[in-house]
Amino acid sequence: MSLREWLPFLSCCAVIFGVTSGFIDETPMVAPLYDGVADRVSAVSETTGRLAVEALNVLAHVVPFLLLGLATFPLLQSKSGKKPDPRFALFLCGGVALGSEVCQFLVPAHTPEVFDVAVNLAGSLTGITAAGMFSAARGPAAQSPPIADWGSDGVIMK
Repeated sequence: MSLREWLPFLSCCAVIFGVTSGFIDETPMVAPLYDGVADRVSAVSETTGRLAVEALNVLAHVVPFLLLGLATFPLLQSKSGKKPDPRFALFLCGGVALGSEVCQFLVPAHTPEVFDVAVNLAGSLTGITAAGMFSAARGPAAQSPPIADWGSDGVIMK
C-alpha cells in the first residue's frame, strides 16, 4: 500500500490526536455550541439541558470516528480482486479509539472514559460499513468489461 492510500486515514488520526492531546484547541468552536444549547434547553428543564449536552458530547465522538471509518475506504480497496476484509479497518480504528482515550491520561483538562471508546468504535463501525458498501457498489462496476470496444477506424467491434 502506498502513502497515498494511507493519507486520508493518517490525516483523520492527526486531527483526532491533536484534539485529544490539547494541541488543537477545540474550545473556541465547541464551547459556544455547548453553552448555547445548554442555555436554551435548560430553560425548559435542567434535565433536558444535561441530555442535550450529552447528545452533543456523543456527536463530538461519533462524527470524527465516522470520518475515520470512511477514511479506511482506500485501505479496503483490493488490487488483487480479493474481497476486502473490514476487520483490518476496524482493528486500525479501534487502536485509534483506544489510543485517544489513553492519551487523555496525559492531558489535565480531559478525562478518559470507557463509554467514549465504545462511542468511538460505534462511529468507526458506521464509517467502515459505509466505506464497505461504497466499495462493494463500486468494485464490480470498475472491473466489468466495457460494453463496446471502439476499433482504430471508429467502428464498434462488439
